Amino acid sequence: MDTDSYVSRTVRLRAGGRELVFDLSHALFSSADIDVGSRLLLKAIAGGGWAKGARRGLDLGCGVGTLALALTAMEPGLAFLCRDRDALARDFTLRNAGRNGIELLGAERALFLQDLEGGAPGFDLLVSNVPAKAGAPVLADLLARSSSVLTPGGKAAWVIVKPLAAEFGRWIEDAGLPLLGTLEGSGHTVYATGKGPARSPEPDPFAVYRRTSIRGSMEGREYPFEGRWGLPEFDAPSWDTELAAWAAERASAGRLVRAACLVEPGAGHLAAFLQGFLAPASLALVTRDALAAATAARNSTLAAREAGREGPDIAESDDGADLRASSFDLLVELALPVPGRDWSGPAWERVSRLLKEGGAFVAAGTATELSRLERHRAPGFRGLFERKRKGYAVHAFEKSRDATARGSAGA
Repeated sequence: MDTDSYVSRTVRLRAGGRELVFDLSHALFSSADIDVGSRLLLKAIAGGGWAKGARRGLDLGCGVGTLALALTAMEPGLAFLCRDRDALARDFTLRNAGRNGIELLGAERALFLQDLEGGAPGFDLLVSNVPAKAGAPVLADLLARSSSVLTPGGKAAWVIVKPLAAEFGRWIEDAGLPLLGTLEGSGHTVYATGKGPARSPEPDPFAVYRRTSIRGSMEGREYPFEGRWGLPEFDAPSWDTELAAWAAERASAGRLVRAACLVEPGAGHLAAFLQGFLAPASLALVTRDALAAATAARNSTLAAREAGREGPDIAESDDGADLRASSFDLLVELALPVPGRDWSGPAWERVSRLLKEGGAFVAAGTATELSRLERHRAPGFRGLFERKRKGYAVHAFEKSRDATARGSAGA
């Protein structure tokens, strides 16, 4: 993923006698400076000596790589595997590691402990600036399973916002984790824990994320739907999703849609809705968010099975760059702009490359963002219709032969 266009600011942090440089982004946590929670956690680890002798580290929810890179500078011989559900966080961590000449064990787009439990050789130190919005059941489960990735004598250091600190402490007790120390800050609390009883991995790593199981409904069509902790639209679709559903159904009339692509599918209302009337054989989900991709895939499959079909062949992509050109009959994008970064240009570049000749492009978002998309319309796209509702808008377009030629030439 091209990270240059996402950089909003560059800051410095002293650690281990070095001055580290970090590029930040408005699209990621703590875009103005190194956040106070991370600073408190680094202070606590240094004061408690919890990183001494550690060689393999695991940073969960790594963001731009602050904790992993600072601790590597503080403790020679320590190297980290960094994980975040956001592919942009993964790429910023790699970017910042390169800027500072620090080698990592790796950086991955993944959910917390997914596919790590019970693996060898394990980690001597686990650190996390705990994402409070992940949801209480998810965080309690993370604590309970943290021991399964630690080596004997391994330690974990957590920082949590004050409103959740007391509950976090109870989860530590419930998990049977030895408490090694704490540090209080003005808005955060640090906990250090040791290795406790390990649990067997769950067959379905996403089961703990399930928040709701409902009947979704858009445009008079019902579908089975599972909402997830950490994602919006867990109980009902948003206005822009409903507009996108209306437009996708209308734009698809008279078209054979074998392959569809959803950009920013969210929790998967659209993915499930499309199975109800289009039943595409293949579905691509373009999103930086690993949880959104997994949830949209799940809901698409549920809807297909309810209709007596196998689920579609599903491909996941961070930004669409690795998808085959001119391979989709329908592309639907929900606008999720980042402050200071143009989203309409990349959107037009993507759809110009991916959509087949005669294919339909549907975009939904705030009326302001859709006006911006219209002003920058790529050559070779014909407007079909548009609609506004409660501050949101949806526009539909058709791709001509000229656009196909241009997209193929640039691929």
